[in-house]
Amino acid sequence: MLNSSEEIIATNHGRNGLSSISEAAASVGAFAIDTESQNAARIISLETGLYTLRVSGEEGTTGVSLVELYVPP
Repeated sequence: MLNSSEEIIATNHGRNGLSSISEAAASVGAFAIDTESQNAARIISLETGLYTLRVSGEEGTTGVSLVELYVPP
């Protein structure tokens, strides 16, 4: 994730804090996280502003990506 100055402010590979992610997903009505999948997920607090997400595969691989953003209550 990049901020409006194109500085990297967050990266992710995998899921850290799976229980927190599962709780946050449930609180916003998102789908349940499959604990056996290789999907990546992240919780991050952001200030109001413009951000860019860049999604890429490992070692130059390609595929389909779905990015979902939620604002928890």
